[in-house]
Amino acid sequence: MASSYNPTNQRPSNNSKKKQSYKAKICETLNKILNERNMSPADLARKSQVSKATISRLTNYRGTGNEILPNEKTAYSVALTLGRTEKERKMIYHTLRPQAAIKAEAFRKGMPIVDVNIQLYNMGLPTLNND
Repeated sequence: MASSYNPTNQRPSNNSKKKQSYKAKICETLNKILNERNMSPADLARKSQVSKATISRLTNYRGTGNEILPNEKTAYSVALTLGRTEKERKMIYHTLRPQAAIKAEAFRKGMPIVDVNIQLYNMGLPTLNND
């Protein structure tokens, strides 16, 4: 497994399906919740104070590469707006920020940073770095 880790943070092309899968899941999850709440993407943008363009990119997965992995502020705002319970908010947040769930679990287990980075990298997610 360690041999697939690339310390230069260059993503190999074979990770594109994994990137697509979590971006598709973001779109699917948000649209399902919006439908359940009888909300439009514009309603979500207004209530979460996230731009319509950002919400549109999250709710319209086409596999074109124009989709985004939202930043923490966006994920938090959307989760807070849509989640009715703590459990729902956490699920929405971790759907929008899958790396947060991976990091939390790794921290709980005491995993070394290199193992966390391998897991993140193999999913096409941003790795832990030296900020």
